[in-house]
Amino acid sequence: AFAPGQNLMAIGIWRASQYCEIQMWREIDSSWELLGLWNSPFKVEQLRFTSDGKTLVAHVFTDYQRNGHIDIWNVQAGEVIRKLKVEDSMEIVSIAQSRDYLAVGKKDGEVQLWKADSLAATGQPVTMRTLSAPTQITSLAFSPDGTRLVAATLDNLAVWDVRPDTRGSDPLLTV
Repeated sequence: AFAPGQNLMAIGIWRASQYCEIQMWREIDSSWELLGLWNSPFKVEQLRFTSDGKTLVAHVFTDYQRNGHIDIWNVQAGEVIRKLKVEDSMEIVSIAQSRDYLAVGKKDGEVQLWKADSLAATGQPVTMRTLSAPTQITSLAFSPDGTRLVAATLDNLAVWDVRPDTRGSDPLLTV
C-alpha cells in the first residue's frame, strides 16, 4: 500500500506460515529506506493507508478457518491502536479507503462504511451505513473526490453516492 501524497509504502510478508511481517518503507532521493518492521501473529490480506498517511488499515486472518478482523495501526508508533470486528469477517474480499471513509466489502454483497477520522480516535468507530450490492463483491474503489463508491461484483458494477447527506443502501446505478 502507498500513502497518498507521500513517499511511504507498507508491505505485508507472510513468514514461514508463522507470522506476518509488515515493512514500512520511505523513498528518499530515488532509493527506498526501511523505516521499521512490525510483526503480526496474523496473516495480512490487504493494507490501506488513510489519506493523511498516519494510519494503516490491515485486513487480517487470525486462523486457518479464515476468521479475522481489521487492525488499525498508528504508523508513527508502529502499533495496533484498534481492532474492528466485522461480522463474518472471513467473507471480506475488498477494502477501499477515501479521505472520509473506509469501505469493507464482503462476499454476501454487503459493504460497511466507517468514518475514517473515527478509526484512530478513542471510543467506538463511527459506522456510517451498510450498503447492499446485488451479488458477491470482488473489489471496491472510491471516486477521486470520495463521493462515489463503486463495487465490482461477480456479474456487474454497482455505484453508490456516499456523501454524508445521502441515505439508503441500494446502489444509484447497477450495470
